[in-house]
Amino acid sequence: MEAANQTLLYGRMPDAMKQVLITAAAPGYDAKARIETVLYLTALSGQYAVQH
Repeated sequence: MEAANQTLLYGRMPDAMKQVLITAAAPGYDAKARIETVLYLTALSGQYAVQH
C-alpha cells in the first residue's frame, strides 16, 4: 500500500484512506488480488483525481 501511496499520491494519502484500503484488502484474498484492490481503489479516489 505504501508503494501505491508514494507512486500515485506522492506520499499524501490520508490516514483514513489507508485504513479503508487495509480493510478492503483484508487477509483471505491472494496477494495479487490484494495488490489489485489497493491500486484500483487508489486510482479511483478523489485524491488521485486531484493530483493528476
